[in-house]
Formats: sequence, structure tokens, C-alpha cells
Amino acid sequence: MSRTGLQPAPPEAPRIGQAGRVLIAATALSALGNSMYIGAAALLVLQLTRDPASVPLIAICGGIPAIVMAPLVPRAIKRFGAATVAIAADLVSAAAAAVYPVLFLLALHNGPEIVYAQELVIGSAAAFYSTSARILVSALSASSASVLIRINGYSIATTQIAGVIGWGLGALTLALSNAAVAMFANAVTFVLSALLQWRVRDDLRSAQQRGEETESPAGDDPPSRWYLPHPLGVLATAGLVVVFTTTQRLWLSNYPAVLELVLGKPDWTLGVANVAYSAGAILAGVLIAGRVQTPSVRVAVLVICGFYALCALVTFTSPLPLMLAVYCLVGLASIGVVLAQSRLQLDLPLSTQSTFFARLLAVQNASNLVFLSLWIPLLRLSDPRTLIVITLTTAAVLTILLGVTKHDHRPDHVRQ
Repeated sequence: MSRTGLQPAPPEAPRIGQAGRVLIAATALSALGNSMYIGAAALLVLQLTRDPASVPLIAICGGIPAIVMAPLVPRAIKRFGAATVAIAADLVSAAAAAVYPVLFLLALHNGPEIVYAQELVIGSAAAFYSTSARILVSALSASSASVLIRINGYSIATTQIAGVIGWGLGALTLALSNAAVAMFANAVTFVLSALLQWRVRDDLRSAQQRGEETESPAGDDPPSRWYLPHPLGVLATAGLVVVFTTTQRLWLSNYPAVLELVLGKPDWTLGVANVAYSAGAILAGVLIAGRVQTPSVRVAVLVICGFYALCALVTFTSPLPLMLAVYCLVGLASIGVVLAQSRLQLDLPLSTQSTFFARLLAVQNASNLVFLSLWIPLLRLSDPRTLIVITLTTAAVLTILLGVTKHDHRPDHVRQ
């Protein structure tokens, strides 16, 4: 206490800043464009083929570019800067959507393959944008855990809102008019995202340059006690992210199929269930942004294992009355993966993040393809509920092994 009897004012908490708010809005707009495309493209493929089995090919085509482009993404970011790459990715997506009327006429005469080819283009742009946006978030946080976690929290909330809106708008415009109108609206969202980032491009570039010059991982955030020695700790946390995202998508994608096979119920519930999931993920993002100051791997492991337990429980109980509530809780479990990813952003030097997160995105997409390709045939041959529990149990064990291990990988001069 000072001599005047007044306590010194507490230090002002770091703020997100204008560039951070613009980046959150731009990421939401880009997510809106992607979800509008997927919704409209799925309905269009159904109209062209009358075969529901052809729809998952859209998601597969969207995931393959992240695997193929992984070596090119960090090179582009290091040469042109993350801000320039993100803006260019949005403009490429906008161009792909803008030429869609011509592609639509070709698809009517030649089949849906042209739709899949367009998704390859948009998926490639999304791979570049995703990694670039993550680099910009790390740079804008200036190694501040509180700023980083708030940006990530608000980003997941806004992108989930944009996803729900995009699916609805894509389906609505396609139902009321035609695919050309849907894709034109889709192109507008990508252009708006690029324009927003163009306004603050100098701030984004300078933030990345300052971050690479300082190279101060962990920043004002104390290192987690639950880590392996570097670099194994980073790889373990990355494994936690991959295992969770793969199992999450696996369960979300196949749960309606389980309902149909076990209970004889139709799988129309997928759309409603994913809306409930988005509601939970939105709440998770808001909670993270407002409550969490330090991303902890320990908390991430507990939340994710709780998610696995819920999935296994509902698999052997009456699922229909619980479906929406459980999907909402599954969305809440995304807290775990956001914390783990934030931990990685804090612990890795900015100059290495483009390579690391491009490879992480590639591994996530590859693991999804591999697990789904192996899991779906087994689903047809055995009791699907048993297979789900085996999958969830294996994932829970891997999660614990990957995440719950002590280590400290601060820089050497800090440890000493």
C-alpha cells in the first residue's frame, strides 16, 4: 500500500485489439462461405445422382488437399507472409465459387465430378487459410496466454455460428432458386473476408514480423507441468488433438447410422444433431474466452475423456431422447481440443508454427480418412455398438497416454 493509503491500480489486462477482432470476423466469414458451399453442393449432388452415398465424397475431396498441400503451405507463408496467404486463399475460394454457374451447366450434362473438382480447389484454399490464420492468431497474441485463448475461444464460437447459418443459407438459396445464386452468395462471403483482412494487413504483417524476431514461446504463461521433454511434449499434445478430432468426427458421422442399424430409425437426425453440437461448441468457445486464462493439457485430457465416457454411455442406452442433449455436450467437449491447440501455439516458436500446423492439419485429415475407411466396413459386419465402445476406449487410452505426462520444454536458459 502506498503512503497515500491507496492501493496501486492493477495492471491492465492485455486486449485482443482491432486486428484480432477483424481476424475473428474474417475467419467466421470464411467459415460461412465454406459451410454454404458444402450445404449447397451436397444438395446439388443429391439432385444429380439420387444417391446419398455420393455426398461423403464432397468431404473427402475437401480433406485431401490439406494432406497434399502440407509441404507447400509453410513455404508460401514464409515467402509471402501469413496475411497475404490468407487473403489470397479467400480470393481463390471466391473465384472458384464465382465461376460455378458455368460449372453447374457442365455438371448437368457430365455428372457431379465437376462439383468434386471444385471442392478440391476450395479445400486447397481452406488448407492455406487455416494454417495462416493460426499463425496470425499466435502473432497477435504476442505470447500472451490470455489474449491467445480469448481469440481462439471467440473464433470457435463465431465459426460454429457461421457454420449453422451457412448450412441453412446454402440449402435455402438452392431450394428457392438455384445453385448459381447459392454459389454467388458463397463468393461474396469470401470476398468480404479478404477485404476485412486487407484493411489491417499492415498490422497483421508487423505482428508476424515481431513474433518471429522475439521467438519467445510460452510468453507470460507458466509452462504446463504435464508434458514430456521437448520435442516429445509437442508431439504428444499434437497426438491428443489428432486422436480427439478423429474420434469426434467418427462418432458424429456414424451415430445416425448406428441408430438406423440398431433401432431401425432413419438418419435424418444428422442435421438436427449437428445443430445441437454447434450450440455446445458455441457455448464452449464463450466459456473459454471469458473464463479460461491458461490453457492446460490436464484439463483438456479430463474434458475429452469425459466426452468419450458420454458417447459410450449413450451408445448402450436409449439414445433418441438423449441425442440432442448429448450432442450439445459433445460440442462442449471441444473445449479440450481448443486448450490443447492453444497450448501448442504458446509453446512453439512462431517461425516453426507454419510447418508444424500444416503437418498437423494433414495428419488430422489423413487419420479421419483412414479411420473411417476401416471403421465403416466393420460397422456392417458386427454389432455397431460394440465397435463404437472399442473405438472410444482405445481413443481414451491414447488420450491419457499422450496428454497426462509431465514435462517442461521451456527454453534452456529459462530452465537453468
